[in-house]
Amino acid sequence: MHMEDEKGLDSKVVVSAIASNGQPVHTLTNDDRHRIGGFFDRYKRHEPDKFSRVPGWDTSAQGLAYVRMTHAFFEKCRNQPAQTACEIGR
Repeated sequence: MHMEDEKGLDSKVVVSAIASNGQPVHTLTNDDRHRIGGFFDRYKRHEPDKFSRVPGWDTSAQGLAYVRMTHAFFEKCRNQPAQTACEIGR
């Protein structure tokens, strides 16, 4: 789920446990997406100078690619000093 707020892009990945057959235990329906997106679209409305919006969702394959990329970043960069820039190729 793509989300933006006053600090910039803040995407979320919704995950499910995997059954022994390799399929997700829970399927994310359009109603689920609407309910989850609606929460993130409005949860900052009461805070002055803050906002959030949900411009849309990607596919499960794109979500998995995002998780793999962030895991690779963590593996490569977790032991570097905080002031040192760390990047991974796409």
